Amino acid sequence: MFVVPLSGDSVETAGGVKHTVISYAPYKNQPAVYVESDGAQPESVPFSDITAINGTPVSLTPGKVFGADSLVKRKCHLPQAGDKVVAGGETYKVKSVRLRFQSKLTDGMSIACTTDLKEEVPVRLASVEEINRADGDVDTAKDIRAIYKEYLGHV
Repeated sequence: MFVVPLSGDSVETAGGVKHTVISYAPYKNQPAVYVESDGAQPESVPFSDITAINGTPVSLTPGKVFGADSLVKRKCHLPQAGDKVVAGGETYKVKSVRLRFQSKLTDGMSIACTTDLKEEVPVRLASVEEINRADGDVDTAKDIRAIYKEYLGHV
């Protein structure tokens, strides 16, 4: 399951240290989250240091999002492999999710998809109109944008 830390989530780092996420920190070289701290300024925790989100063990994927073997509770989940997304009136099958492309930092999260002709197409999360889940559920653009607003890039 693809997942990213959201505001209010509990993230755990090496040694079992738990932090509460304030927001996503879109650093150019290393994605991170701002977390609550005892000091006046929030601390940042790099994605590479996170070992669990809300108690669920996670590992960083090559696309700089996390993979989880079990469910991380969300009202609406990121598109998962095998789901279908609708963008620009077209339907695409999801292969993977990528936090961002280094050459397009302001585009936000991107979904690697395939067309019916097996052509690979990147789709911005901000462009997704709905997610048709492999299990039959449907999530709307309104839900996606509300939950993942920090990861949309410039809309």
